[in-house]
Amino acid sequence: ASAIDQNFFTQTVKELSNSHSMIITMVEGHGESSASRSLHEVYFEQPYMLDEKITGFINTAEAVASYPPDEMRSTKMSVLGNLTERRTRILSMLDLAAERYQLETAGIINRNYHYQLIAVSFIFIVLLFEAVCIFRPLVHRINSYHRLLVKQAMEDPLTGLSNRRSFMKQAMKELSAAKRKQATVCVALCDLDHFKQVNDVYGHEVGDRVLKHFSSLL
Repeated sequence: ASAIDQNFFTQTVKELSNSHSMIITMVEGHGESSASRSLHEVYFEQPYMLDEKITGFINTAEAVASYPPDEMRSTKMSVLGNLTERRTRILSMLDLAAERYQLETAGIINRNYHYQLIAVSFIFIVLLFEAVCIFRPLVHRINSYHRLLVKQAMEDPLTGLSNRRSFMKQAMKELSAAKRKQATVCVALCDLDHFKQVNDVYGHEVGDRVLKHFSSLL
């Protein structure tokens, strides 16, 4: 049983050493990039020096593991008692490191959240600025051009009266409404007598003025 305990103890110390080496590699990498200042401080700086304490603990444990199973029992018990005391201090420091790392991680998460919130707010402001200062005037101008094109397509440019296309559209609308209501539709035809003589005697400019005046009467 003593030999089995010795082998188990040796294997445990080896696993502890490997785990510590992996953690130190991670902490040193974080320290170089300032990703985890808290862990770097607890492991390598005064008054903590956790790396030094754990390394000493592992070295002592490896020495104990090398003792013959049935020899130097009193010395082994004394060293194991010392390791137990050191383990208690190391565990409290590991708890401190974990707590500080959690606080630091929470701080990083909060900072990233605020950065994202600021970025989203900035994007929203930019989009709002573009909508108000760029797209809104553009849409307004497009609507103005659309109304102008519709007006030009539906009106006579000289008199402002509805042209044939507009008349046919409105007439079909009125006929459909009259059919639904079973009402009567009336169409008035107006003509200017001897209008050609106005153009021949007074010129086309005066004739245009006559047409405009007549359209206003209509």
